[in-house]
Order: sequence, then structure tokens, then C-alpha cells
Amino acid sequence: MKGLVLLLVVVCAACAGGWQAPSTSAGVDAHKEVVRRFYEAYNQGNWDALDALVAPGYVHRTPSTEVDLAAFKQAGGSVRAGMPDYRITVEEIIADGNRVAVRLTGRGTHRGSFYGEPATGRSVVSHGMVIHRLEHGRIVKGWELSDMHPSFQELGAVGERGEL
Repeated sequence: MKGLVLLLVVVCAACAGGWQAPSTSAGVDAHKEVVRRFYEAYNQGNWDALDALVAPGYVHRTPSTEVDLAAFKQAGGSVRAGMPDYRITVEEIIADGNRVAVRLTGRGTHRGSFYGEPATGRSVVSHGMVIHRLEHGRIVKGWELSDMHPSFQELGAVGERGEL
């Protein structure tokens, strides 16, 4: 009887979306590869490649924003327009089940208009972490914490309180 109750609890949790079968090592490695390709596409400005890596309904969250894929691409394009050499380096990648966490460093030089601010020639470095959730081999959500504010403030792109 206890076995049947446990089975029902597991089935109910799975139906509610609260449980996912553990991924195999190969599945976790495949998830890491999708996330690596995501940042490679970003670094190349290959926005169309992101369409194959993220699921419809993709949401990217930061403490102050929540954007869909179209807005994410637009923001990435703005960063690359102002800093054509901007690149994100994946410093560390850790995966568990359907979640992949990355520790990132972004570097670039302000060579073009950036959120209305003319080029300064200054180099910027920012650090961050993102947790990606994948389903069926595609990224469905990203939760980002980064320290881009000091870099943007140095370029004059944000005010003292962080407004763009």
C-alpha cells in the first residue's frame, strides 16, 4: 500500500510540473552544449541562430526586466552597435537536470552610439550569472544577475539610480 501511495504522489507531482525525471549524463551534457551555442550565437551577432536554441515563449528575466526573445535580440543588437567587439566569455558552466548555470564575463569597447551616448573609446568589463531552464533541448527561461550597471554608468548610458 505504501508503494502505491508513493507512486501516486510521484505521478501527481509529475503531472503538476513539479518533478522531472533525472537527466542522464548525456542529457546534461547536451543541455550545456545548447547554452554554449547560445552564447556563441550572441557573440557572433547571429540572432537567427537563437531561434533554434530557444523555445517559443522564451522569457529572459533580470531583477528589473522581463523580455521575450525579440526584445532580447534587440537589446543584444543595441549592445553590439555601441560595442562591436563586445563578447561574453563563459567562465564556468554547471548543469543539473534541466537547468544550466553559467558564470559570465562580458568585455567590450564603447565605439559607437550606446543608448544615445556617443562613443567614448572606454573599455568595459561586466560579470554575471544566468540560470537557464531547458525543455526538449531548447532554452525556455533565463534568470540573470549581472553587474553591468557600473559599466553602463561609466559610459553615461544610465543615471545614478540605474535609469536608461
